[in-house]
Amino acid sequence: MLVLSTDDFESFYGEAFGLDRQSFVAEYRNDWSWQYARLLLDAGLEPIIAVRSLGQPETFRTAEGVVVQFLPVGRLGRLWRRYRRAPTSLERPGTVRAEEEVPAEPLPVGQLWRRWARQWRLARAPLKRYAAETLSVMGSLRSFRTGCADVVYVQEYWTAQFDLIALTARVPVVAGDHGGKAARQLKVLKRRAFRRAVWLTAQTRDEVEAARRYGARAELLPNPVDINFYHPDDPGVTTTSIVCGPEVVTPGSSGW
Repeated sequence: MLVLSTDDFESFYGEAFGLDRQSFVAEYRNDWSWQYARLLLDAGLEPIIAVRSLGQPETFRTAEGVVVQFLPVGRLGRLWRRYRRAPTSLERPGTVRAEEEVPAEPLPVGQLWRRWARQWRLARAPLKRYAAETLSVMGSLRSFRTGCADVVYVQEYWTAQFDLIALTARVPVVAGDHGGKAARQLKVLKRRAFRRAVWLTAQTRDEVEAARRYGARAELLPNPVDINFYHPDDPGVTTTSIVCGPEVVTPGSSGW
């Protein structure tokens, strides 16, 4: 099972890409999870793409044989999302928040207050993010305790989603670095979660060391490049080598 990191399907694929469940399953393939699923199919395995949704749980199977599961967010997660999207009593949709307004001639006291307010927002951001992720994933934790898959792969391991799945799942859990950063992340449960995980993969050596400092079994595995897709058709065009991990691969070679 490949677990996507988005809090819910509607806020990411729905609002940003204009997709509904049917179009996501039938047409959308521009995502790492679909590329991973294709490789798993080629290896004779059955991939499951799991994404949390504000709607009812539902399972689809694509023409290629990929299972897509929409997992429940849960009541608390839906309430949190509604709260975050609602305007406060002092603002209306489309207005500028008070902290974003800059007077023409700010007073020293005003400058100091805005600085304090900004520092407070920065300090509480990791806690709010962790709380939002926790409420989002709580509704689907039962899926990972009932043998939903033989192995669970979690997108991003510096998240609350990874912590909760790794600590509660009854199947092996692995996770990968998809660009997330360790900075400004709440790490209260990180050491316990990393010890429970079977393996982590990271795209850079610095990221490997950062994960290992918290007790993770992590290895370097950069994202691959499909040289068949990016190789130019014109044989007269000079191609450049593609860095893939510790070795350099030249398009047209049998490097991988």
